Amino acid sequence: MQKALFWVILTGAGMFILAACNLPIAQSQKPIEETPTMMASPTATAVVVTDTPSASPTPEFAPFCAPEAVSVPTPMGCQLPIAWEGDSFCNKKVPYNLVFMNLGSTYETLSAGFQCRNQGVQGGKQVISCTGPMAASYEVRVCDPICVAPTAGSESPLCPPGYSLDSALECCAPQTQITQSNCVTLKLKTKSCVVNCAIYKKKSDCNANSYACIWNESTDTCQLRK
Repeated sequence: MQKALFWVILTGAGMFILAACNLPIAQSQKPIEETPTMMASPTATAVVVTDTPSASPTPEFAPFCAPEAVSVPTPMGCQLPIAWEGDSFCNKKVPYNLVFMNLGSTYETLSAGFQCRNQGVQGGKQVISCTGPMAASYEVRVCDPICVAPTAGSESPLCPPGYSLDSALECCAPQTQITQSNCVTLKLKTKSCVVNCAIYKKKSDCNANSYACIWNESTDTCQLRK
């Protein structure tokens, strides 16, 4: 009987001790509320879309040509230069100028008192001789009908209105600058075929030969024109 009572008391004491030991454990099992971590959210940028149409793009033109750099196209079927002076000489005290030109070219004198004549073909070029008063300037116009002068250049989308693209220089030039006539005007001057103007002692005699001589008022002498 006493043994049974002893085991009952021992068992009760053990259960009490076990209950006392389990009390903190029960409390430690209570879930701990975690403090939420604050996370920075990305900043959103608002994009406003309107119905306004975008501006039309500005046309891009080629650069403008410098006035002194504009290239002049060669007329079709033409050999340049059209005409040029070959020589200036005297024959029996008559002055002459020789002019060479393309075969088939036409010519005319633009100054009164001068005339030109055909002298045949030399070196594949037509030759004319022009004569008139000595030591005098004059003009001769030569045209090559074989040449076809180009018309004003057509407008190009690479150039603004009124300009054409110079394909050689790749720049925009005024249309009037790229046209070329098929005629040329030569400015000529005859030689003085009088070697000694000093033989004229009087002013009147010197003036009578004014095409070659000129009277010097300061020295009262007749001198050769230069």
